[in-house]
Amino acid sequence: MAGNADYMTPSAYKRGGVNLLDIRLCRWMVVAALFLALGMSPPCVVAASQGRGLQPSVYERWSRIDADSLLNRAEHYLERPNMQDSALLCYTIVANLYYHDSRDERVIRQVVRAMTNLGMMYTHFYYDYSKAQAYLLQAHELAENYGIKDALPYISLNQAKLNQVNWSILQVDDFDRKAVETFKQPFREALAAGEWSILGAVFTGLAMNALEGGLLDSIREEMAVIDTIRVVDNPDMRRAKCFSRAIKAYQEEKYDSALALLREMETHSGKKYLSKVTSRLYAKMIRYSLLFHLHRYDEGLALLEEVEKEAREEKLHDYLLEVYDKRFYYYKNVAHDKALADKNHLLLLQMKDQILTGDQLTNMEKTRFLFELHKSERKMQEMAYEQRIGRRVTWLTAALLLVVLVTLAILCVHYLKMRRKNRQLYARVQELIASEQKNRQLAMLYEQSVKGAEEAEKGKYAKSPMQEEDKSDLLHRIFIVMETSEEVFGEGFTLDRLSELVGDKRKNVSQVINEKYHTTFNGILSDYRIREACRRISDTEHYGNLTIEGIAQSVGFKSRTNFASVFKRYTGLTPSAYQRMTREEKE
Repeated sequence: MAGNADYMTPSAYKRGGVNLLDIRLCRWMVVAALFLALGMSPPCVVAASQGRGLQPSVYERWSRIDADSLLNRAEHYLERPNMQDSALLCYTIVANLYYHDSRDERVIRQVVRAMTNLGMMYTHFYYDYSKAQAYLLQAHELAENYGIKDALPYISLNQAKLNQVNWSILQVDDFDRKAVETFKQPFREALAAGEWSILGAVFTGLAMNALEGGLLDSIREEMAVIDTIRVVDNPDMRRAKCFSRAIKAYQEEKYDSALALLREMETHSGKKYLSKVTSRLYAKMIRYSLLFHLHRYDEGLALLEEVEKEAREEKLHDYLLEVYDKRFYYYKNVAHDKALADKNHLLLLQMKDQILTGDQLTNMEKTRFLFELHKSERKMQEMAYEQRIGRRVTWLTAALLLVVLVTLAILCVHYLKMRRKNRQLYARVQELIASEQKNRQLAMLYEQSVKGAEEAEKGKYAKSPMQEEDKSDLLHRIFIVMETSEEVFGEGFTLDRLSELVGDKRKNVSQVINEKYHTTFNGILSDYRIREACRRISDTEHYGNLTIEGIAQSVGFKSRTNFASVFKRYTGLTPSAYQRMTREEKE
């Protein structure tokens, strides 16, 4: 145990050692992390399985069609009579793309367009004003948030028309003035966006309410704008220009010219079927208003009959409502015909009731269609929500798996580095055991190699009567006992017993150990016991049947915990790691 280059003191063991990871613990950590990551994926599977389990309804089949094609289909269906349900379905599917967590501007633009048209359809065809209002408000919010300014005029126009219908049913006071103010907002928006078709449609509604309410002076600026715009290839702008010129002719008392312009206005309609019908009926209602102001009541009543017949055929309840309302007003306030006034008032009330209640008995097919549509719509929204959650869980799972893989890679690299270092340490411990005999021969030279260090210990034993020759002799006897006596590895081996074996006083033995070995009795005892434990762990032929605890007891340690702590402090390795390396070396 003397000072030579091949001997490792306890401090040298500690400097050379590296803590070894418990590989089994690492494995369980990795497995647990993988199970945690994989355990978060069932929502994706559930969502997918639910989607596969649904019956292939029309809604779902059409949901596989791209948005542009659906919007084109809807426009086509609106051009044909009695195809409103199919158009509503197309628009609903596109509107529900919003719930698929898409924030692509192109998709949002399609969604806004679909929602706006749904607001229009629920107003004029299905008379579900709450749903119409909800779609228009959502379309307006999306258009504002995503900067889709060119969509705002069309949304505001449909909102104005919805307000107009509601105010008419509820008989709001100062109806015409409110309607004029409402139509001015989409007029400004359409003008700013250069949307001439919408501008023309807005002006027509604006001027109609101004004419009926005697408010033509309030729209002078809008009329001037329409007159200055040079757009001739747009049917809505052509109607607006005809209307503007008709109003001027009326103000100039050129009534025949005004009526002729309004008749011309009826011919300027779009290519779409719905546009042709509504544009023609709207122009006729404007003409009726002018005939009423001119007191040409017979012509006006005949015109209302035309509107009633066509509106009834096309099931345009809002136009029927206007016909009954104007007849009621005429017979009550102009003709003073109570019977006809009551008749038209009754028709008016029945139509309002039909619009407000939906008239379930006469519209069962439409009601059934709307029920199925809303049911499918809710189901698709639920699926879209589950898909959003599934995508988020998938991303989270992927991120967690990536973290696990990176952590595993780091652990593997760290493990390999420590394994290499521990093998080096293990090799040095083996060299120590192999060179034990050489250490015994060189131990006596230790005194000369550490003389400088001994001076620091002399103060403690300055008054001791021991001479250097006596100390060297005692050191030799201590060395012989520690190297040869089996009692060293017994649990009861103490400093007193060592003193008895070397035949000297306890105080002298302690002094020599402190001065020559630079440690305490317990320190040198632990050093010998750990070296012997290493030798016995390596000697599988004679000690292979012993456990770590058995090895610890065989070299004098009372508990495995204390043994493991001392073993690691002296060698840098745990007993189990040292044993595992021994087995690997032998294999």
